[in-house]
Amino acid sequence: MGVVVDTSLIVDLERAGHDLADVLGVSGAEATAIPAIVLAELLLGARLASSRARAARRAAQIEALTSRVPVVDFDREVADEWATIVAELQKARTPLPSNDVAVAATARVLDYDVVVGRNDEAHFRLVPGLCVRAPFS
Repeated sequence: MGVVVDTSLIVDLERAGHDLADVLGVSGAEATAIPAIVLAELLLGARLASSRARAARRAAQIEALTSRVPVVDFDREVADEWATIVAELQKARTPLPSNDVAVAATARVLDYDVVVGRNDEAHFRLVPGLCVRAPFS
């Protein structure tokens, strides 16, 4: 088993002052992966940082993190799973943001759990067959 990391967890860890690469990549006890959409959201966060220093710090953290934790592409298999999840959620009338569905699809394709931050647990739990971990709950 392994875990897919959602952006919300990374934001919570950053706000708590933790080194992201150390927290997410050192144990070796469990495989960890970052969906491509999470990388995109992190890169956006660096580009929108309130100062050059903060942008540089975020960029360095992203580099350190992605040098230790693999990024999973949004490939054909993940795209197919994304469409399946969106259809399931629309039928249940419980839509989610597309980026979060991409995270969930990546987790389901890998047969991994998804680890989320404080504010995202409830809506990830709407995805059928997805095991959700929320360490800050």
